[in-house]
Amino acid sequence: MHRLRQTVKNGWQYDVNGRAGTKKHDLSQLQNRAFLNRITRVPFGSDNKAAAPEFIELEPLPPQHPGPGQALATPFAIEISQDDSTLVVSAAASDKLFTVDAKNGDVLGRIDVDVIPRGIALQHQSEGRLAAAWVLNAVANTVSLVDLSDRIAPRVTATVMLNDPTHPAVKRGRMAFETAAASSTGTFSCASCHPDGHTDQLLWVLKTPIVTGGNQIMPRSTMPVRGLRDTEPYHWDGVPGDPYGGNNSAHIYTSVEANSVKGDPVSSIRHLIDGGLASTMALSDESFINDEKKVGRLSAAQRDDMAKYLLTVPFPPAQRRPYTSEVTQRARDGFQLFHIDGDNDPSKPKPNVCGDCHRMPHLVSTNTPGTGMDAPTWRGAYDRFLILPQGRLNIVEFPFYREVAERGQSEEEIWRFSWAGRERFNPVWDMVLEMSTGYSGAFARQVTLSKETVADKLTLDLLPALEAAALEGAVVLEGHGVTDSSAPVYLQFGPDARYHNKAGDVSLSHEELLQEVAAG
Repeated sequence: MHRLRQTVKNGWQYDVNGRAGTKKHDLSQLQNRAFLNRITRVPFGSDNKAAAPEFIELEPLPPQHPGPGQALATPFAIEISQDDSTLVVSAAASDKLFTVDAKNGDVLGRIDVDVIPRGIALQHQSEGRLAAAWVLNAVANTVSLVDLSDRIAPRVTATVMLNDPTHPAVKRGRMAFETAAASSTGTFSCASCHPDGHTDQLLWVLKTPIVTGGNQIMPRSTMPVRGLRDTEPYHWDGVPGDPYGGNNSAHIYTSVEANSVKGDPVSSIRHLIDGGLASTMALSDESFINDEKKVGRLSAAQRDDMAKYLLTVPFPPAQRRPYTSEVTQRARDGFQLFHIDGDNDPSKPKPNVCGDCHRMPHLVSTNTPGTGMDAPTWRGAYDRFLILPQGRLNIVEFPFYREVAERGQSEEEIWRFSWAGRERFNPVWDMVLEMSTGYSGAFARQVTLSKETVADKLTLDLLPALEAAALEGAVVLEGHGVTDSSAPVYLQFGPDARYHNKAGDVSLSHEELLQEVAAG
């Protein structure tokens, strides 16, 4: 990771996070403990000021590791009993619910629930003592009822199955992505660095090639897995899942063969998965071989399912895309600057055209001349404050960055550093906010129809835009409400440009709907 904090306990010195960018902080130094699973306790004094945080370690610290089945990976949901005696916590990546003594921090009891528990609701006996916990297992899509009357020996008494339309292979793939069983020590998962398909916004020194002309592995910032489809090869160095061949950062001046099949996105993702499970997720001397004789945890079937899942993870809808899906003039100017005109950097003989590497539609490219670097997507830049391959502008010793960080890490302000704050180039940010990520601008929009709003300018503009998007198949337009007589109303806009109810005995045009609303 990016920063180092060393602690001494029982005579051992530990790297709480591993430092990126130095020769002595690689995967072997991390000992397959990329993250320490702990609970943070922040004491407050009588003046309501926070004291230094205290940590409850849920597992032995390196070089010791938890025994099989003893890891409590990715502590997620946490609740405290009404009598303040017991913490009830979910270890999401270990599929466990466990209890902790709130006074001394000892782990008291644990129980397997279902896959990726993320939510807890407690029930209590008299005097605030624990009775039970309802646990939402987010990926299994189930709810477990756990008896906590004996906090040392919790037990599952019931499991509620919820309706889940997710494709079974995609669901199994997400389970494989989220489980700490993918790591040698069982203490972290693939999702630890990519929570919900996003990024941990950290730097890592992974088992990647030494760059041409260098003598060490370059630290790289984590990129999201959102929107991976059609963006191969992966990672900054362009090595994993390369269906094209050519140069990369380890072979800047030479060409290498493709390592996956062009036109078969699963083969590229599988190459990425296999490499990660054999390196990032494994101890440096990992000897575990799976059923297809590949190094690392997870079976061939789990890896295949994970590949299918990763290809389905989308980017969220663009933050500021207009509901008509017609971008603003300022965003158009941004597209022009980014892809055609370029940034007028006075240190360069000609404009720097970002789009030469970040090419439409996914803002990626491969085989960059002179560097071999493969530009990962620039989509979703508004969700990432750690920028550039090595985060070289995100250094708190830089006063210009520290000031922005202390004000809340505005992504827009930080990304402006990459073009040195030249105002001419600022419309590029509007391009980022409005460019498509695969969703219509009408997606998740809503309009309220009532006597008071039916003639509003916004209503008269927004409703036709939603109808147009529905006719294009970009969204499903539904209406839910009640009449003046409190009768419930459900309507859906159909391909005939009319609104129909479920029974099929109501059919309204746009104008007729507005007339009905105006009449109450």
